[in-house]
Formats: sequence, C-alpha cells, structure tokens
Amino acid sequence: MSTIIRYACVLIVVLLGTCWAADGAPAVAQLTGRHTRVVWTQDAGPTASVFVEQPTLRLMGLDSRDGAGERVILAEQRGYWKPLLSADGKRVYFTDKLEVDYGKVYGNVYVVSFDGTGLTRIMDGVGCEDVWTDPATGVEWIYLRIKERRQGGVIKRFRADRLDVNELVWDMTEECGSLQVSGDGLMASGAIGGGNSQGLFLLPNGGFHAMKGGCWPSMAPDDSHRMWVFHGGHRAVFLFTPTGGQVPGPTDTVTCELTANAPGLASGEVMHPRWTNDVRYLVMSGPYVSFDWNGAKPAGELAAGVDIYLGRISADCSTIEGWAKVTANQRGDYAPDAWIEPQHRAAAITAEGAPAAHLDRVPQAKSLSTADGVQFQYLDQGSPSQIEDPASGTIRICNVTLHGRARYARYGLVDLAGGSALLSHGEQGLAAARASGAFTFACSVTPAAIPGGRAATIVQCASAGSDPDFALVQVAGRLVVRLKAAKPLAPPDEIPICAATAGQSQRIVVSCASGQVACYHNGVRLAQSPAVSADPSAWSGRLTLGGGTWAGTVSDVMVLSRAISADEAVAHDRAAIARAQGTAPAKQVVVDAVLVEATPAPDPRAIAPYTRCLSLVAYDVERVVSGELAGKRFIAAQWSVMDERQLPEYRALKPGARMRLTLEAFADHPEQESERQTSSLDHVEDFAVYYDVTPAAALSAP
Repeated sequence: MSTIIRYACVLIVVLLGTCWAADGAPAVAQLTGRHTRVVWTQDAGPTASVFVEQPTLRLMGLDSRDGAGERVILAEQRGYWKPLLSADGKRVYFTDKLEVDYGKVYGNVYVVSFDGTGLTRIMDGVGCEDVWTDPATGVEWIYLRIKERRQGGVIKRFRADRLDVNELVWDMTEECGSLQVSGDGLMASGAIGGGNSQGLFLLPNGGFHAMKGGCWPSMAPDDSHRMWVFHGGHRAVFLFTPTGGQVPGPTDTVTCELTANAPGLASGEVMHPRWTNDVRYLVMSGPYVSFDWNGAKPAGELAAGVDIYLGRISADCSTIEGWAKVTANQRGDYAPDAWIEPQHRAAAITAEGAPAAHLDRVPQAKSLSTADGVQFQYLDQGSPSQIEDPASGTIRICNVTLHGRARYARYGLVDLAGGSALLSHGEQGLAAARASGAFTFACSVTPAAIPGGRAATIVQCASAGSDPDFALVQVAGRLVVRLKAAKPLAPPDEIPICAATAGQSQRIVVSCASGQVACYHNGVRLAQSPAVSADPSAWSGRLTLGGGTWAGTVSDVMVLSRAISADEAVAHDRAAIARAQGTAPAKQVVVDAVLVEATPAPDPRAIAPYTRCLSLVAYDVERVVSGELAGKRFIAAQWSVMDERQLPEYRALKPGARMRLTLEAFADHPEQESERQTSSLDHVEDFAVYYDVTPAAALSAP
C-alpha cells in the first residue's frame, strides 16, 4: 500500500469520527484522550456464552497506556458475569454464575486486581448489581442482590473494606435487579419483573418510577438522574432526562441510535450497553448478526465476530459521535465495563449540554393502597399503577402477562384476539376478596367482532378444570356477567349488561358484597333480579383476561376487595372517557404483495427474557387495494414469536409468496417499540416500515 493511500485511509476514519485498530488500545486512547481501562468476558471454550450459558468464559482487560493490548486477567474458565471496575480502575468485581432464579444471576462474588492478582471471594450465593464510591467520603460500596425471599431477592450494600458493615437498599418489590447507581447514590436504574418494568429506583426504599418496557437499563454516572432503556430492536436506547428539577416528574425522551457510524455495525444487533464512569462514554458488545441455538450450547463460531465497543456520546445525548473498537479477535466478547480517568468531578449534563440544577424528590400523588381495598389497577401498557401494601411494607407494580396470541394494541390496550392475559398479583387480590367477602371488577372492553355461536370469555375468575366463579362473556351481540350458582350442577346465574357493538368501547363494573350483586354500564347502575347472588369468600383460582376465543381490547382494569359506591363507578367511567379522548384508529392500507425476503424466526430461547418477537419482512407491491402506500417496496414488522413459540404461519413465509396484507405505519404503534425486534435485512432505512395487523386467519394468498 502506498503512503498516499495509507494517509487517505487514516483521513477517512477520522472524518467518520471513528477510531479502529487491530490493537484496540491506540483507538481507545485517541477517543478518550485519557487513561482508560476496559474489562469484559470472553469465550474460552466451544460455547458462545453470551449470557453465561456455560461456565467457559475468561476475564479480559485492556489498558490504554501499558502497551499490552488485550490481556487475560483471569484465565481460569468460570461463569464470569457482569464484571465491574472500581471507581479508581484498579479492581474488578464479578459474579461467578451458579444459577439463575426468576431471571436473576446468582453465584459467588469476587474481586481481583486489574493485573490479575489478589483474587478474593466476597460472598457466596448472591449477585453483584453495582459498585459505587461515595463522592463525599470515598467509601466504596458493593451492591449485592441477596436471596432472602422467593422472588428476586433484596438489595443490600456492603462496605468493600468492611464487609460486616451493610445497609438495606431495596426490598419494596417482589423482584428487583439490573441496578446501576447514580453518581450521588440517591437513585438507580433497574427493573422489577416483566412487562413495563424498567425504571428509576429512589434509594433507599423511596419508591419506583416506571419508565418503559425493554431491557438493559443504565444510569448516568453523574447527578443528572438521566437513564436509558434498551430499544426492542437492540440498536438504540430510549433516553430519559428529568426536567423541572423534580424526580419523579416530567422527562425529556430521545431515541439515541447506538450503531450510528460504528465500525462493523451496519447490520445486526448490539447487547450489554452500559454507561461508563464518565457521562460522555458507553460500552457495548456486537454485532450479533445471526445467533441460532443448538439446545443450550450455541457454537462458539456464531459469536466469533462479536467485539467490544467504546462510544462517545454527544453533548445532547442524541447520537454517538465517536467510536473505538476495543477488541479484534475470533472469540465472542461480552458484558463490558470501562473506567476513564476522571479529569474532575463532572457536572451533570442536560439535553442542551448545560449543567443541570439540583433535582429534588417531590411528594408523590396519593398512592393506591390495599388498605383502601384496591388490589389491582391496570389502565394501559404505558400507565402501570403502583399499589402500596402497608401490611408488608411493599409496593405492587400492576402488569399483565400475555399468553397465546395476545399483544398490545394501539395506545397500549390489551388485544386479546387469540390469547389471554394473566393479572399480576391476581391471586393476592382474590385472597383479599375471600377474606373480606367482597369483590369488584371494572374494565373497558371493545369487541372487535360480533361472532355467533359459543360464548367468548372476556374475563374470568376460575380454577383449572372448574367452572368460573365469575365471568364477563360475549354471547353473539350481547355482553353478560355469569356467576356460579349456589346450587351444585345448576347453570350459572346470568346478568345482561349491554349490547356488544364492534369497535365501540363499553365500560363495565361488577360489584359483589353481602351476597348482593351490583352492575354498572357506562357509569349507570343496572336494574336486576334480587335473586342473583354471589359469595366471593368461596372463590378461588386466578383472574384472567380472555380465553383465546374472544377478539377485542381491554383497558382500565381495576380489582377491589370491597364493594364500589355509585359515585366511584361514575368516577371510573369518567376517567376512562378522559383517557380515551384524542385517540383514533391508525390509517390502514391494504395491499397485494410479493414476499422478497423474511428475517428468520428466532429461537425463543435466544430472545429470553422476551416472550414475543417482531421480525422484519421485505415485500414488493403488486397492487394497493385501499389506502395509500408510496414506493414499490416496503418493510412489514410481523409477529414471528408469541408466548415463547415460533408462529407456524411466519415460519411458512417463503420468497415469492403472494398475499394480501393489512398494514399500519409502524410509527403509529409506539406500544411495539419495547417488543423484541429482529432483522436480517439490509438498508431497512431506505423503505417505509409498517406494522402488520392482518388477522391471522386472513394471512393467506388473496
């Protein structure tokens, strides 16, 4: 290569704002301009252990100044998980994975010097969440997840120099994990359970502020309390910045593309994104171009091209303005952390790049409480409710678990077509109803169709194999409530509620107490026979939305362990109407199209803990049947995995297949942004992307 060509190549790299070299140290040094250390895990055996599928990893590191390049810190093969650098960059903390319980890694936690000496076991049977140094005292704290109860455990922090000194950090929810502590130690990003569970912890035990569904939450290391949640497509993050000086409070939200101008990341996904100790830098691993599974032991060559990247975040947090490719080898590299020598204690940056004002905790609005008989409330996907339980000192984050073909619809409503949804804490709510002898269920339902034939269940309280104690069902063009009769083998008592109209929302409340039943439709109490009675003290089983045969959406769900007053029923009705203001169906286009290329359906095990996945498919237009669609080619996001199963109709998609599709712009469906998304297509950005809303039965040739 001539000198001129060599200089030209260097110039191109600089103009792209990207640093790359076979030895990552020069690139890292050029990007940060300061002493930098990076640690990560690397495959040392035949298995690609992205999430420690096998204990065949080694601990790796890189120092930008010592000239050694990539080096092994600990060569012994273990289940290394989430290595974390101390505030001075001299020590590495990690968990040696032994088991996964409720989605959380537990094992033995160790610390080792960056040079590989002084390996010390800290504690057994726990998980290392984060390492944080108090800026006021210089004391280093290790945040550990302790398995002290059935789910998720509790978080405690231990002084690194005196492990006998520990403090409770969090035990207010059944599940918790993925914590990263803010610079001032007052807050942490993290997750609690499934659904819309990524958010902000106010520490210690100050409350949880849900942000969005997704994964890999991360907290800025300064005092801005900015955090991100990983996008379902694993190429971007949703970045939340508190505004107005209040937490929790209003936030500015931007979508930051993590792969912009990154070397080797034009396609595929990235994982393990984490803010470093410097607010302007992040680390991640990638690209994951194709990651199929063979049992629980994916072959190592599947991740041979996965490397570690260090990125510099723009001042407005909208993009990554520069990159260093840290590793260059033929083994999978995962779960990085980085330390960048501090110049000074960095001021928090806002979306405009200016120092942020001090953020004060503000009194929250009066919380829902089990003391008031409120057991569950779920308005929609974007509005998870918290319910205080004074008896246990915990809070419940109300969510639903989708099964079958259930999914979220526009505006976060629960679409039950072909599936069902299980209420979180439903068993606790029924236990409270049994104890009190009273039960109230409220919801908004919108039928999608008016079929004939058998009754279709919208909600039920039932034990497996037995008739429901309580059910709301659609029978052709009617909505009725059914209650188990007091006499054995007698047919259920039936209370007519209203006519069912496709596409029209109905707000329904059913309240049972003292043997009496009161029903409300759109805020108005219905007259009914006094002979109908119910005894919630004898009810058992689970509360479930849908049953696989009803098509429609549900929202505004509330469960009480007491009767509801007429005024409360009216208030629930008015609140539901107010939330629905301004909503409208998305514009649809119906096309006859030819399939060009489909992203392979992922193995459900490869996308865990996600249980659903949208995969991108390219089509060429043959004819626009109705609506408007510009261009000859478009991309459709179609369900490939639901309820941890590949969909047979998606697997049957083949190039050249002709079909009629009903589409809506993907931009009109923000509720799908947090769902897992996969793509093997090139140049997706060149085409319009749609969300396929074709009914499953209609997914066939026109």
